[in-house]
Amino acid sequence: MVFHPATSVSVQRAVLVELVRRARRHRGAWVVGLVGVLLPGLSQAAAGRTPDCSGGTADLDATMLAGLLEQLDAPGVLSEEVAERLLWTTVRSPTAPASPTHARPRPLIDSGTAQ
Repeated sequence: MVFHPATSVSVQRAVLVELVRRARRHRGAWVVGLVGVLLPGLSQAAAGRTPDCSGGTADLDATMLAGLLEQLDAPGVLSEEVAERLLWTTVRSPTAPASPTHARPRPLIDSGTAQ
């Protein structure tokens, strides 16, 4: 429901920021909840890429999940930044090129009044 087309990007961002904060602070069920919210979008993003490995999209899904967990543990990175990256990954077009690591990811949806 968070990523339903009728849900504004500002609401999506707020939900992700809070989930990321709780997942970082409490781990366990909050990490599972965050992954559960993101999984449909991450799976779509993985399906839109050609995997370089013989395992197909399952390996790519696992790599994206590992990247998510790595971001949660990144020291010195604000929860808002992690949430923004996750939002960009989840809502962008699967055919859009991957974001360069040095560029700040942005969703392809008009953020309107989002902060």
